[in-house]
Amino acid sequence: MRIATAAAAVGALAATCWPAAAAQTSCKTWKAAVSLAAQTDAFELIRGARMAPKMYLSKLHFAGFTHCLVGVTDGALLTCFLMLPNKSAGQAAYASAVADMQTCLAGWTPLELAKQSGGPERLAGRRLTKTFEGAKLQALIILQGPVKKGSPNHVVSLAVGAMPQTPVS
Repeated sequence: MRIATAAAAVGALAATCWPAAAAQTSCKTWKAAVSLAAQTDAFELIRGARMAPKMYLSKLHFAGFTHCLVGVTDGALLTCFLMLPNKSAGQAAYASAVADMQTCLAGWTPLELAKQSGGPERLAGRRLTKTFEGAKLQALIILQGPVKKGSPNHVVSLAVGAMPQTPVS
């Protein structure tokens, strides 16, 4: 599963389960996530309780995001989610999270997101890439919504992981 698709799919699931909070990430957390993503142990150090096959709660959390998960299908991916009550709150949280990511990951290269394939509509997305400690990594933030037909709720997803070996489509 590709990183943007995985983040979107798990974000859609999270959007139905967890309450809203304000998006505020920290550079210390970004740097820890990047360092862990560069290792070959699929985020073993931060895996918490098993939620489903190949899906674990994360022991590493980004401030303001309600839940963080580690997925180990087709590579490893740390994904965090934030449910917002409406589109304007989602846009504000997304803008704040993107600003934090760009500040904390200064020098990373912007890369286009893949076309969306299912789930809530992607309203905005930002992806950055960089080779770090020999691993080609990516970080992204996505705003989606509404999470289901007739709902005003939107979700912001944040993800960090290794680039897939095949091109992102």
